[in-house]
Amino acid sequence: MRHANEAQLSELDETMGQPEAFIQAKADLFDAAGNIGSPDTRKFLQGWMDRYAAWVVSHTA
Repeated sequence: MRHANEAQLSELDETMGQPEAFIQAKADLFDAAGNIGSPDTRKFLQGWMDRYAAWVVSHTA
């Protein structure tokens, strides 16, 4: 499978280059209720989502 940045349909398409997130699936990634198991992982993922949301807003204005 090709990398997402290489699979763009046109050079006018926008992609978010940074930050990238690589998440390793481990047995304790989620708790029994399906929530993120580690407070540190939860903080990391929330920070990434906040930056992603800001990027989306900046490209829809």
